[in-house]
Amino acid sequence: MPYKDFLAGLFLCLTAGLVGCAAPAGGKGGEDRYYLNANLGLAIEYPANWIRVRDVADPTEVKWSAPPDKKRHQPPALLLSAIPLVPDGGTEFLEENFFAAHPGFVVADRQEIALPASPGRRLLGHLPQRKFLVYLLPAMGRTYILEFSAHPEDFEASRSLFESMAKSFRILQPRRTPAQNASER
Repeated sequence: MPYKDFLAGLFLCLTAGLVGCAAPAGGKGGEDRYYLNANLGLAIEYPANWIRVRDVADPTEVKWSAPPDKKRHQPPALLLSAIPLVPDGGTEFLEENFFAAHPGFVVADRQEIALPASPGRRLLGHLPQRKFLVYLLPAMGRTYILEFSAHPEDFEASRSLFESMAKSFRILQPRRTPAQNASER
């Protein structure tokens, strides 16, 4: 029995290591960091110079932003949410909730997409002071929302980075209990 636990632990470590082999997110100098959160069931690559903002008020969200730059407006940012449910209305319901949270949001483009992590919907749009690239991904009993944003004048310069980060996003497989493993034998 301890041997099987060791093998399961080794497998999880190797799997986490392989997840880290995703395409680089494209930080300055090619340096990137990989964020892995087992509680939220996700992993994503982000530029090493970006700053992670800790928000203990909402444990379902993780935020990053580019470092402040005096030449730039409010820096580009990513808000990643992992909501512990998939609504019955699917991406339509998720989109409606996003609009409710962002009054006045104007959609410029809407596409059904298939990221390596999950199929979902991508929205491109704007508010007066920010442009957004949003991914709505219902999968594995959760809803993942990747909300990339930047000042309208900085958005196009950041867009390829946003898309690269979205492609690096991974949904982690839930850990199986010993009872689940035994039931398959």
